[in-house]
Amino acid sequence: MRAKYGNSVVEIWKIDPQNINENWVKQAFEDQIIWWNMSDKKVLMVNNAGNALTGILPKMKIVGLSVSMGVEGWYLVKSVDNNYKVIDEKHFKKEYSLF
Repeated sequence: MRAKYGNSVVEIWKIDPQNINENWVKQAFEDQIIWWNMSDKKVLMVNNAGNALTGILPKMKIVGLSVSMGVEGWYLVKSVDNNYKVIDEKHFKKEYSLF
C-alpha cells in the first residue's frame, strides 16, 4: 500500500504475520532488514542502522545496530530513500493518509 506523509509518498504495510503480500516487505525480510522476534513472532524487528529517521519508538543500541520494534497491527513504513520505521496506529492515522 502507499500513503502520503507530508509531501512524500511512502510504502506502508500493516504488520501482520499472516499477511505478507507486499513484494517490498518480502524483499526486506530476505535482505534481513526486518525479521520476527525469536521469542514472540508477533513482534517485528527493524534494522535501521544508518537511518536518519527518528521513529516513534525508542531505539536500542546493540553492538552498533539500531533496532526498532513494532507489533501486529502497527505499520512498517518505507520511505523513498529506503529507510524503514515502525509507527503505531494512532500516529499513522494522525500523520499519514492512504491513497
